[in-house]
Amino acid sequence: MTSEAALIAFTPTEDDSASRFGQLFPNHSPSQRAKDGRIGTPKRTYRRTSPDTATARTVAETECPLIECRDLAHTYHTRLGTQITAIADITLSIDASEFVCLLGPSGCGKTTLLNMIAGFLAPTAGTLRLNGEDICGPDPDRGVVFQDYSLFPWLTVESNIAYGLRMTGMSAARRKAAVGALLDLVGLPHIGAQYPFELSGGMKQRVAIARALATDPSVLLMDEPFAALDALTRESLQRQLLDIKARTQKTILFVTHNISEAIFLASRIVVLSSRPGRIVEDFRPWADFQPRKRTSPEFNRLYERLAQAIGVEGTE
Repeated sequence: MTSEAALIAFTPTEDDSASRFGQLFPNHSPSQRAKDGRIGTPKRTYRRTSPDTATARTVAETECPLIECRDLAHTYHTRLGTQITAIADITLSIDASEFVCLLGPSGCGKTTLLNMIAGFLAPTAGTLRLNGEDICGPDPDRGVVFQDYSLFPWLTVESNIAYGLRMTGMSAARRKAAVGALLDLVGLPHIGAQYPFELSGGMKQRVAIARALATDPSVLLMDEPFAALDALTRESLQRQLLDIKARTQKTILFVTHNISEAIFLASRIVVLSSRPGRIVEDFRPWADFQPRKRTSPEFNRLYERLAQAIGVEGTE
């Protein structure tokens, strides 16, 4: 099978929206991706085959983690001439298909670290790599979902999602099919013609997730994407995000200061200290991505452990 025909594999599901999505997003080699106009994508040295072998093959063929931070630091210079060290001495490796939550108090540097991995900020010290290549700026291989939706208000939902694909030169017919598959994936199959102002907050954020997935990134970076939503909508989108994770096997780095959210979502939780942010705990609370029961004794024990790690009481 040629790289043009290679398909992204998904966790088996009775819903064929995942199948449609896989058929519309071939996982090209670097040369093929350049030919298709997907500019600036770092080299990938593996192909996705199936969810249960993708991580093993990545490690075997690249012999390095997907994301690697070594002695990373970032210092801001304020307009008054002072310096603020946001993070310091961050050494962190993330493998393909992990779901990692960055957890910590406000101002601990979680967003700074995510923005560095996104390529929006450069390290003051240390090294930062994706697939063994230095991160030198933003790239379609790292999709970003922001807290404030960041949709273009003058574009329809369909045009918002298709924006990155249009920039790559993808044909209109393929863009339309791709957007349809993405809307199915996030559970919004019939809103392509609507504008952002016509949507609820939860719907806007699902559109933002679809847009971030449109370029088939290796990594999905999410900066407190559900913080502005009401409690019921937030829990609904958390469950949907786990479903998307299971179907796509994307690597996800998720910033939050909500302890319950981190426990519910993550396969791995990295706790940062107060400024300057340093890693104070790194552990894997769950063995799989099955829904976590928030009222279980295990959940509550993890909550108390994390509350102690970040120096807060056992309530939010």
